[in-house]
Amino acid sequence: VGEVDEDLLQFQQLEELVLSANQISRVTSANLPRTLKVLELCYNAVGDLQDLCAQPPPELQHLGLGYNRLCSPLQDKCLTEDLWPNLVSLDLSFNNLTDLLGLVSQLSSLQKLRVLVLQGNPLALIPTYRGFTVDSLPKLSFLDDVPVHSEERQQFHGLAGQPELTRSEARVVVSVGQIKGIPGPSTFQQLKVDSEAPVITYSYCVTYEF
Repeated sequence: VGEVDEDLLQFQQLEELVLSANQISRVTSANLPRTLKVLELCYNAVGDLQDLCAQPPPELQHLGLGYNRLCSPLQDKCLTEDLWPNLVSLDLSFNNLTDLLGLVSQLSSLQKLRVLVLQGNPLALIPTYRGFTVDSLPKLSFLDDVPVHSEERQQFHGLAGQPELTRSEARVVVSVGQIKGIPGPSTFQQLKVDSEAPVITYSYCVTYEF
C-alpha cells in the first residue's frame, strides 16, 4: 500500500485502521473516516504531517507514527489540542526528531495525552530529555513505555522552567561486555634497572560510526 485514498470513506463506522509496514509517504486526512479512534502507521515512509493535520478525525485517541521519516521542526501547531482534542496515546518513536523544546511545546496543549513514545529519536539522547518531558507534560502516565511515578515528577520538578538546560547535545554511554580477537599483553617481567631491552606497549583505537 502506497496511498490512502478516498475509498476508505465508504467505511462510515470504522474505528480502528492499521496500515503498518507499507510504503505510505503521505496521509490525507480528508480520506480518513471521521469515526476513527485508532490510526496506526508505523513502519512507513511518512515524512511530514501537513496533510494528516489538515482535518484529522476528531475522535482519534491513538496515533502511531513510529519508524517513519519525520524530521524537526514539525509543522507549526500540527500536534495541538485544536486538531487532536481526544488524543490519549502518541507514538513518534524512531524518527529523526531533534527539537525537543518545540515538540514538547506543542504536545503540552494536548489535555488528554497520557502515553507518549519518543525513544529512538536524536532528541532522546539529550541528558535532560526525560526530566524535561515529564515536568513539561504533567498529565503523562507513560513515557517511552516506562511509567511516570509521583516520585519522578518530584525529582524533576522545575526543569520545564529551565529550557536552557536542554542543550542540543547528546550523551552516549557504551558498555563493552567482551572483546574478542585482540591478543592479550605478554606477562609483565620486571626489567633490570640497567637493562637495555626495549619496552613494548600496545595501543588500541575503537571507532564508532553513526
